[in-house]
Amino acid sequence: MLGLRNHRAMPLAEVPDESPPRFRSAVIDAVHAGWRLVSFFGFPEGAAHTRLLAVLADDAAGALATVSTRVLEQYDALSADLPGAARFEREIAEQCGVRPRGHPALKPLRRHAPDHAAPARPHEEAASRFVFDRIE
Repeated sequence: MLGLRNHRAMPLAEVPDESPPRFRSAVIDAVHAGWRLVSFFGFPEGAAHTRLLAVLADDAAGALATVSTRVLEQYDALSADLPGAARFEREIAEQCGVRPRGHPALKPLRRHAPDHAAPARPHEEAASRFVFDRIE
């Protein structure tokens, strides 16, 4: 994992890019060692991949760390071992169309208008932005 400091920018190219099994192990091991999962999100990378990025915090040390992986249509859910990852994974499924295998209760976080379903796969043109739907 890459160590970070708060209020500092870090180029995405410097974030470690692990295989999905190593990513999963790194996040789970860090949380079991006392780190806290503060953010977990995905964004399109190329036409077929979604990059997943986890940010962890060691509150006592005032430290942040991050690690990432690239997935296609699914990955092994962190929430099977880390219940705190469940909402993050629901968001990833809803926004990126990537399914976390083994998620305990995969359902949308938002209500979508009838004419706007969650994406089946990320779109190339959405690679540089995140789309948030209006909740009615």
